[in-house]
Amino acid sequence: DSYQRTAIADFARNDLLLVDNDLTHYIRGMAARLQGERGANQLEFVNPLLVEMLAGDEAAGALPHIPHDRRILFLPVHHDAHWSLLVVDQETNEAFHYNSLTSESQHQVASQVAQVLGVGTPTEMLVKQQDLGNGDNYSCGYRVLTGIEALANRAVNGTLRDSDWDLSSIEPDYNSKTAFLNIS
Repeated sequence: DSYQRTAIADFARNDLLLVDNDLTHYIRGMAARLQGERGANQLEFVNPLLVEMLAGDEAAGALPHIPHDRRILFLPVHHDAHWSLLVVDQETNEAFHYNSLTSESQHQVASQVAQVLGVGTPTEMLVKQQDLGNGDNYSCGYRVLTGIEALANRAVNGTLRDSDWDLSSIEPDYNSKTAFLNIS
């Protein structure tokens, strides 16, 4: 991608903070890796900027860009410098909100997006926060990427059922993700 990787990597290098473009870049790579897998055509990885539009005043303009023929939508939610993940199963009309912090405002944003998409209030799923070791507490973006990966892999493997929505035990592999993003 030509979206100024150097500037983003220089910024993120200081504290491993992931920004919209980092998530978009990683998710595109994941989608390309899954392409051709059984069930991958039922997954939609929604751009974080589009999710931001869905949560705000531009929802009407963003909604036509959300495919209704995909079973599972992965929607990274960014609010107050924190990432969480909203997952919508359009087949069952269920929504799950994965968050590493107990944040009412974060859940309200995810609920607003779910409402715009026509599903009920998402079930809150707390995902444990893990400090990266130097007090930075920026693992939320890595947890979102790991959650998307885990659920997408379960979907293409045919193992995503009612009990498989749980991500409480995920542990991000920071090294592989930062290596892919060229962050060190």
